[in-house]
Amino acid sequence: MSIIQGTSKAAGGGYEIEQSIRFNDDDSAYLTRTPGSASNRKTWTISTWFKYSVDTASGSAIFGSGATAAEDTFAYITSGGAIDWIVRDSSTIRGRIITNRLFRDPSAWYHLIFVLDTTSGTAGNRMRLYVNGSEETSFSTDTNPPVNTDSAINSTLAQYIGFSRGNGGTNLWEGYQAEINLIDGTALDPTSFGETNDDGVWIPKRYGGSYGTNGFYLTGETASDLGEDFSGNNNDFSSSGLSSADSVSDSPSLNHCTLNPLITPATMTLTDGNLALAGYASSTSAYGTFGLSSGKWFWQIVAQANAMAGIAATPNGSQYPGQAADSYSMDLTNGTKYNGGSSASYGSGEISAGDVIGVGFDADAGTLKFFDSDGNDIGTAYSSLTSGPYFPVFRNGNSANISINFGQTGAFTFTPSGYNALNTANIATPSVTDPSLYFQPTLYTGTGSSQAVSQAGNSTFQPDWVWIKGRSGATEHVLTDAVRGVTKEISSNDNGAEETVAQGLTTFGSAGFTVGTDGSYNTSSATYVGWQWAANGSGSSNEDGATTSTASANTTSGFSIVKWTGTGANTTLGHGLGAAPKMILVKNTGAADSWVVYHEDVGATKGLTLDTTAASTTASTFFNNTAPTSSVFSIGSGGRTNQSTKVMIAYCFAEIPGYSSIGSYTGNGNASGPFIYTNGMKPAFILIKSVGVEEWSMTDSTRDPTNRTTTRNLVAHRDVVEEDPATRAIDYLSNGFKIRHTNSAHNSNGVVYTYMAFSENPFGGADIAPATAR
Repeated sequence: MSIIQGTSKAAGGGYEIEQSIRFNDDDSAYLTRTPGSASNRKTWTISTWFKYSVDTASGSAIFGSGATAAEDTFAYITSGGAIDWIVRDSSTIRGRIITNRLFRDPSAWYHLIFVLDTTSGTAGNRMRLYVNGSEETSFSTDTNPPVNTDSAINSTLAQYIGFSRGNGGTNLWEGYQAEINLIDGTALDPTSFGETNDDGVWIPKRYGGSYGTNGFYLTGETASDLGEDFSGNNNDFSSSGLSSADSVSDSPSLNHCTLNPLITPATMTLTDGNLALAGYASSTSAYGTFGLSSGKWFWQIVAQANAMAGIAATPNGSQYPGQAADSYSMDLTNGTKYNGGSSASYGSGEISAGDVIGVGFDADAGTLKFFDSDGNDIGTAYSSLTSGPYFPVFRNGNSANISINFGQTGAFTFTPSGYNALNTANIATPSVTDPSLYFQPTLYTGTGSSQAVSQAGNSTFQPDWVWIKGRSGATEHVLTDAVRGVTKEISSNDNGAEETVAQGLTTFGSAGFTVGTDGSYNTSSATYVGWQWAANGSGSSNEDGATTSTASANTTSGFSIVKWTGTGANTTLGHGLGAAPKMILVKNTGAADSWVVYHEDVGATKGLTLDTTAASTTASTFFNNTAPTSSVFSIGSGGRTNQSTKVMIAYCFAEIPGYSSIGSYTGNGNASGPFIYTNGMKPAFILIKSVGVEEWSMTDSTRDPTNRTTTRNLVAHRDVVEEDPATRAIDYLSNGFKIRHTNSAHNSNGVVYTYMAFSENPFGGADIAPATAR
């Protein structure tokens, strides 16, 4: 049986991109063409999809044109991750935009459209940039060219893809580009090149219009002629530093695993589209972008002296593969296997430098095995591997660089039965493909009179739990749910009992909610965010536990609201989820008593306090020292979870792959902080709290739709206004998030932080479109 490479099917759209061109700046790789005659230099559109390969660079050119830097019109990604687009007329910069958005996601694809129209009478329409279907409007530099300015694009000067002479020197692209279009003489919008599918993901669409005189359409599908033009104009490009191996199947429709520069130590260098590893230090590792929790997976590596390969559950670039207790590897010099820093004989005599070695990981069976260069199964190296997700992990050789094939650079040299290549189409289809059906943050501005707040996501739903916070004012957090009923308010930032606020949240609507005139909900001209979750209405009686509860449970999204009357004694309660909750927020609504929070990685013997910064507290009276099961959770005899005769409320969350991620990470105290993989999804919301004394941080992609040098932050335990500091900067990514600061709120060295995150889109899955990069 052959390895299943997989074919992506983009839900809601039928067009798929089958390949891309891989550019490596170490090879001085680019495409070039010099037109025989000039055409429209005032109006044109460039559309390209790209997957970036580095965390930072000294200037990575997307496209360029001109014989010298003084004549160049070009766009590149700066060392900080912004796009800098310059239009020159001779030696003078006529127009320039630099984005506040930072492009720092190496795990997925972006779609960019550059539109120049200097004939426009509106200055703001002369240089327009679109990212993943939306126009970019936030710039640190925003200088539009004068009317009728000529650019170097469509001139008789050299035209480049992946190269420019601007920014004081030559710049080369490092990464992939696909579906590259130049439309000569027409200013187009994103709908000519893409569309939003049924799940809310921006996907490719084949351009069907005229290309004009010097327009072109490059796909890279002809491996022997990567610059072949398929527009019908025969405006072919010549290649430099590229070979047929640089036509790869990694594409916006079929995203493949690569090495992840966000967790690669400085001693290592990633090249060849993050499929080759240079630089050797004995205690270092590089990791793949895919976390593997289920399925049967295979990849290949060229063996070199002292190189290592395997899997690891906890990415740590300063450890060698197999050094940690949850890391398993083989030395590609002698076949010795490693786990927890201990070695054992495994494949001695079967491995030689230069051999193509196969790695096979069966996440369902929990086995890791290796294959020799003839495709022979060396045997099961490790079994009972169940604490994933696991990531492919590698160490380079000390005398030669290693190269890896996850399935995108051509057929594997041998095909063990039943294994899959690491691409998004081979990931199991998640149970939630459109997360906006179950969770959404909604922004609104207060009117001072009753108003309906409508959801703005891809889909809509009737919320059953709404958490509202004023952004511009120091108002309290107000939480209302469908089980307790409208106007019934509790707050995360104090320990007070439930209040009835007649002018609070007055209606759970079919696509949002209605608020009255109370200042915590609707002060005139104040700004607010309302985070909303779907459960199952007002709930019903649940007798799974020793104490009968009222439970409103959504098993698809893993969220339930549970209400009960306290007993004052240890007991159990049914939560209705069919899976063990990993996080539970509990409040005594009948008394002034603090919240208590269960988190799986803190354990059932302890609790966190939502309304304070307190460190985790050990107390059997919280959760009776008993972890939740698939049907019930346990509570102790204390007043915070079970005061006799008082009405208690709990919000329970089970982890759903592709929709939610509940876990922990350890800070490194470095400005390039930890990368946290979020269970196969692109986050829309993240709640973070350390196990020590620290704030409850709340960020979301609706308040911050782009990655910037700052991140808008609210804190669950305080009624303060929203902050936007660099000291809380977090990059939201297609498969997780990365801390970009050293503040103790998220990243003190050696400190453990808990988090809970909900999805904007799944990272991938069979028959769904891969998430775009942010």
